[in-house]
Amino acid sequence: EQLVDRYESLLRVLDDPIRVAELAVVGATAAREQLQDPDRAVTLYMMVLDIDPQHEQALRAMEDIARNSQDTATLAKVLRRKVDLLYDPQERFLAYYELGQVTSSLGEYEDSITAFREASLLDPNHSETMQALMTLYDHTQQWEDLVDVLERMTTVITQQETQYGLFVKAGQVCGEHLDDPHRTIRFYEAALSLYPQDV
Repeated sequence: EQLVDRYESLLRVLDDPIRVAELAVVGATAAREQLQDPDRAVTLYMMVLDIDPQHEQALRAMEDIARNSQDTATLAKVLRRKVDLLYDPQERFLAYYELGQVTSSLGEYEDSITAFREASLLDPNHSETMQALMTLYDHTQQWEDLVDVLERMTTVITQQETQYGLFVKAGQVCGEHLDDPHRTIRFYEAALSLYPQDV
């Protein structure tokens, strides 16, 4: 513990950012591995990331700590930074999708919508992403966006019963919230074309 204390004392007086980052990593690693003090380690790793937002070792360590402690707020911070380092489209999709889930669980709905939208751009046919957006748009009363994603879902989902429900929901939203009778009729007609007996 004294070693980590010394590192923290040094960090307060050093004015060389590169040296501060190097020492903060050493101190954070000691706090995490030797002292079993993840909170102290997070504080030091955040100091590193304030200097170098793309410091991969600090990001990996922060992600591990956040997952092990189920600290969703810290995990969200890490994922926001991590996604900027990823180049593989599938890895970026997975990071954005998880960020959407994590921020939604924190009640940060606009951030969640942004993350899921990014994920949807990378994989436009991923039904779970669209389902998440549907739920969020409904919850936040973003009716136009909800209708758009409902309509997109009808082209991805192959189950006739599910398609029917999506068309009906889109028609309801257009009629009740958007005052758009033309689209209301169009969606109801699309639903009825699947089950003509419901006329």
